[in-house]
Amino acid sequence: MRRYVVPIVALLLVMATTAMAATPLTTAQVVLLNRMSPAAARVQLGTKLQEALVSAATTAAAVSVADGGGHYTAATVEAALTEIMVALKAETNGDAGADLVAATPIANIGTANTDTVQEILETIVGILESEVDSSSGADYIAATPIAGVGTASTDTVQEIAEWIAVRLQSVANGTSGADYLGTTAIAAFGAGETVQSILEGIDTALAATGANASGAEYIGSETISGWAGNDVQTVLESAKTYIDAKPYAPVYSMFFAGNLGHEAGVGADGVLIGDLTDNAVDSFLLGSHDATATCVTFNQPGTYADEATDVNNAAADDVETVPAAVDVGDILYVGHATIEYVRFDVQITTQGNFNGTVVWEYWDGDSWEAHANVTDGTSNLSAGAGWVSVTFDAPGDWELTTTHSINAYWTRGRVSVDNGGGGQLAGEINIILSESDTIWTDDTTDINSAGAGDVDLLAAYPTVNDAAYFGMDSAVWLKLKITVSQAMTVGAGVITVQYSTAGGWSTLTCEDNTATWLTGAATYIVSFAPPSDWATKVIDGNTEYWVRFRLTTEGVTQQPIATQAWIMDVDSGDGITISGTATLSQVQMTAQTASATNNDSEFLIINLTQGTYDGFTWTQADIMDIDATISLAITAADKIAVVQVGEDGTTEFANANLLIEVQ
Repeated sequence: MRRYVVPIVALLLVMATTAMAATPLTTAQVVLLNRMSPAAARVQLGTKLQEALVSAATTAAAVSVADGGGHYTAATVEAALTEIMVALKAETNGDAGADLVAATPIANIGTANTDTVQEILETIVGILESEVDSSSGADYIAATPIAGVGTASTDTVQEIAEWIAVRLQSVANGTSGADYLGTTAIAAFGAGETVQSILEGIDTALAATGANASGAEYIGSETISGWAGNDVQTVLESAKTYIDAKPYAPVYSMFFAGNLGHEAGVGADGVLIGDLTDNAVDSFLLGSHDATATCVTFNQPGTYADEATDVNNAAADDVETVPAAVDVGDILYVGHATIEYVRFDVQITTQGNFNGTVVWEYWDGDSWEAHANVTDGTSNLSAGAGWVSVTFDAPGDWELTTTHSINAYWTRGRVSVDNGGGGQLAGEINIILSESDTIWTDDTTDINSAGAGDVDLLAAYPTVNDAAYFGMDSAVWLKLKITVSQAMTVGAGVITVQYSTAGGWSTLTCEDNTATWLTGAATYIVSFAPPSDWATKVIDGNTEYWVRFRLTTEGVTQQPIATQAWIMDVDSGDGITISGTATLSQVQMTAQTASATNNDSEFLIINLTQGTYDGFTWTQADIMDIDATISLAITAADKIAVVQVGEDGTTEFANANLLIEVQ
């Protein structure tokens, strides 16, 4: 399909000529008209043009350029214009302007029944010739001449068009477009140095479709990857669409010397750009399940002993679970004043040599009944030294009863068979509660003060479900900074880090350099990306977004103790200022040293001003990476920070550069 630059010039000539009626066309004007295609002529010419050109002075003027390209078959201007007008007035699709307009009027042009090229052109010509403000081109020019165009009295579209037409037809330097071309031909476009010849050369080049002879050589026969089409027009349209959708984006470049990591940066807290504020913890609770036990022993024929004090101190061998000389009916009572329990633990300090049978029973309001599904870690009060447990199913009919003037939910171990021996001794006895019967200790004041070693992170006798709870009233915190004064020691104990959800608790993916309290006495950082399903939970009257460190496997031999803790969130701190309103849309990452292959490195870009954030990932061992998934809105003067919350764990990226793209 042919493409035309010339019609733009022709339109100006038409506008100029229509006002001059009987003025003959110059040779240059005739040449330009013959360079136009029929399609371009339909769009540009109207009835007024015919009236101006069909006159005695122009009828016999010969067309100076032979057609040769299917433009006109006529040899005179009059005959050529007659052909054009026949085409313009025709309404047959394929050979008239009508197929370019159809039956729907063009908005703001003509009337409701103006639906042919002929009628539309007549309306346009009428508007252009009008000199009434608001109804012609004149109101766009007003009374002030356009600088460098026309004279002081040139203030209508008509006059300006005439002035331009005269200049374009001139070939003298300084008075036409020729002075922008000079005497040297433009390479590859025509052989001349005038506007006319250059435009003809461009037209010829654009119309060509052969490779190496037109714009086609830059496209070839294959489509450009990501763009539609393999011709100049379609590719340029694709390019425009792409550019409009992805405007030029400025980039912020940031370099970090040394190793990255969730404890890297100036503050050794993983804040690589900016500074996050150390905030007080809103709520800190210790949840424990080790309740104070009461204890009574009964030895035949009728001797009771209150052992409540002895089972709650650390002294060894101060409680006889069975006497040295055992009789059938000797009893060990273990109880709690208010809570029905399903387990108690006994610290045996001397084994003894009892040989017999012990029955574990509870009071149902009428009689003593055997507990169901008993697991007896005391081995009928004959086990060796160490902590052991007695567990059973929760009775549905357990009742309080009084033994030796003490009212409690009692479990009794009664000797039913005595085959000799005895003398087992114990130190402590602890009642162990179910998770629903958690004992809460609010130590928020101590966790926010600098008093050394005054915050228990687990109970003195840690059991399964014991946990330290850190809570904030906003779901936008990402780091816990804590000073541990006494590390936990374990035989087999395991801590799991969890966060509160609408349905309960979920495991929190985090970097925990405390190694869940095992590392030693120091200040540590626990880092994580705020979970998307984080939800508040009411615990002991405190509604917070919680993170808890929960004991899931027993075996702790020394409880962990802390001095103080702080919380870092996304809406308090300082950062770099971003100018203008935009969106952070992409991060490119490069490093001189790659990480190992254990884990990807995770980062957050935080808008501290608005309290919003988004994350990006640096793939493990990839020295160059890009993450185009982020989308963080910013407005003028917002401050941002970049924080690392996940790391490889062994070898980290080092000497890294981040390019943050802003759109």
